[in-house]
Amino acid sequence: MNVHIVADYMLSKGIKPNGELLSPLSIQKMLYFAQGWHLAIREDPLFFEEIRAWRHGPVIKDVYTRFRRYGERSIDASAMLSQPNAILSMPTRALIDEVWAMYGHYSAPSLVGLTHRDGPWKDARGDLAKDADSDLPISEDSMFTWFKREYQAALAPRDEPVTHDLTAEFDALRAA
Repeated sequence: MNVHIVADYMLSKGIKPNGELLSPLSIQKMLYFAQGWHLAIREDPLFFEEIRAWRHGPVIKDVYTRFRRYGERSIDASAMLSQPNAILSMPTRALIDEVWAMYGHYSAPSLVGLTHRDGPWKDARGDLAKDADSDLPISEDSMFTWFKREYQAALAPRDEPVTHDLTAEFDALRAA
């Protein structure tokens, strides 16, 4: 799958659950999460383009180049290059929809923060300072391992209450 088709599908969804349109920064992070959860749940990449560990989080270079003219502004739906509903399978759209529901309420800076916690972005950067430039790749193996562990932890029985129960979201992803 080409990452631009997935990006177009996200653009076709319009307004995020938090009321914002996608910005170049937020679409990069949403693509990262979609790839991670697809790897964990389907054990196969959603798209084949490499994700890099840039300063402000995971970035796919081709997507950056495509949308950089928008700067911090929202990406206009007229920027779509494909008809993603006709290309993506129903199960793939369902998984992306669940990722959209899970992360769409976060602002772009909040999405950056989520990608900076322990995980593949941090692992790829190693000892680099948080604000250091980098073009290091984030490996699919690292993403698979981290997201699979998160997936299994979310499905495990709990004795303590959780602030946001992801079990329903993961059940929907598994069923798709």
